[in-house]
Amino acid sequence: MQAIETLGVGTSDEASAAIGRLLAVTQASYERRAQLEHALQSRVAIEQAKGVVAERYGLDPEEAFQIIRRAARTHRMKLHDLVREIRPGKEFPTIGALAPQFPEGYVHYFDLDPKKATTTFKPGIEIPLRPFPGTLAVGIDPDDPSPRKGGAKDPMAPVSTLRPWKNGSNMDINELTAGSTIFIPVFLEGGLIWTGDSHCAQGNGEVNLTALECSFESIEIQPIVHHDRKLTWPRIETKTHWITVGFDEDLGKAMVNAVGEMVDFLSTTKGLTREEAYSLTAMAGDCRVSQVVDVRKGVHCMMPKSLWVGKQVSSR
Repeated sequence: MQAIETLGVGTSDEASAAIGRLLAVTQASYERRAQLEHALQSRVAIEQAKGVVAERYGLDPEEAFQIIRRAARTHRMKLHDLVREIRPGKEFPTIGALAPQFPEGYVHYFDLDPKKATTTFKPGIEIPLRPFPGTLAVGIDPDDPSPRKGGAKDPMAPVSTLRPWKNGSNMDINELTAGSTIFIPVFLEGGLIWTGDSHCAQGNGEVNLTALECSFESIEIQPIVHHDRKLTWPRIETKTHWITVGFDEDLGKAMVNAVGEMVDFLSTTKGLTREEAYSLTAMAGDCRVSQVVDVRKGVHCMMPKSLWVGKQVSSR
C-alpha cells in the first residue's frame, strides 16, 4: 500500500510541491485501479466466451479457449477485443431467461468481508452470503447423453461439466451450504470427487447465468461410502430438509423427475405408501427451479423434517 503524504506548515512552494506529489500518487492509484479493473473485465469476458462456445459446440472449455485464440490470430484481433464479441445475444445462442434484453451484459463487482454475513449490492440493499459449490460431482456416468469432447463416440471420453446429471455436476442447488450432506451414485472406481463453480450467493433459477461468483480457497468434504445404498439420482439432506433432484433439457420433465424421486424416497424410507407420499409432496413439499441456464435444467423438491413428530406408524 502506498502512503499518502499529508500537508504540514511551510512555505507556499513547499505546499505546492506537496500537493503535486499527493496528486501524482493519487493519479497513479487511479491508473493502477483502472488497469486492474480492465484486466478483470477481460478475464470475465474470456471465461464467458469460453462457456458460450463450449455450450454451443459441446466442447471442453479449454478446447473452446484454444479455438478462440486461433480465431483471434486468424483475424488479427486482440484476444480481449474478440471475446467481447462472443457473448449471449449476438453470434451465439442466448443464455439466461432475459438474455435478448441485455445483449451487452452487465458486470458488477463486490467487496466481500468474511466477518460479515452480507455484502452490499448498492446502498440500502444487502445480500445475505450463503457460500456453496455450484458444481459437486463424482466421476462421469458412461450413460450420460451429453456430447463428448470433440464429438467422440467413446462413452468414457471427456465431457463438459456444464450439464448436471446423475453424478451431480453443475447442479447449482443453493441448499448445499456448510453442514449439508449429498448422496451421489458412484460410477467409477475411486469415486473421483471434484468441485467448482463456487458461489457466495445465488437465487433459485440462477436466471441470468451468473450468481454472486467467488473463489473458494478451500472446501472441506468428508467422503463416506455407503455400500448398502442404491440410488439413481443424487439426494441431499440438510438440518431442516430432505431434498430430491431432477434434471432434463425440458423443465417439465425435470419437475416430474424430482417429484418422482421424492415419492420414491418417502415411500421407501418413511413408511408411507406411494399414494400417501405423492399426497404429502403435494401438500407440504416445496419444489423449486434450481437453474434454467445450464442447458439441462434443474428442479429440487424439499420436504421439511419438522413434519415428523412423535412416534411414526407405518401404513404398510
